[in-house]
Amino acid sequence: MITLSKQHQLFQKEKPLAVMEPPPPAPPPPPPPPPPHPLPAEQYRNWLDLPQEVTESILKRLGVIEILTSAQKVCLLWRKICKGPSMWRTINMAAYQDSWSMPYDLEDMCRHAVDLSCGQLVGIKLGSFCTDDLLKYVTESSSELR
Repeated sequence: MITLSKQHQLFQKEKPLAVMEPPPPAPPPPPPPPPPHPLPAEQYRNWLDLPQEVTESILKRLGVIEILTSAQKVCLLWRKICKGPSMWRTINMAAYQDSWSMPYDLEDMCRHAVDLSCGQLVGIKLGSFCTDDLLKYVTESSSELR
């Protein structure tokens, strides 16, 4: 039997350690459950079946610009409601500022809203875009203004 000196053993290559392979990837998650079955048609509710007063109350929560540019284009019923004078008894445009980035002429929109009130306007709040001519128009068009 041959024994190697300690010095000789130092220069011997060490045996490589066992290479550890990375663990296998985790299996993919299970697929999501299927969507619930849609409700039968008789269980759906149609927004058009709401009483007109309820729809009007919901639409009044929108701003003047949103009503004039979007809401009235949704359907014929909403258009009818948005054009009704009761929608325009109060007009709040205080939050709108005259801005070059605004794609609408706020003064024209305000005049249009006043016209839609058909003289039934009782309250109005205007922003910095308001002019003397607009104030004159509002007061001349609104006999019920307080």
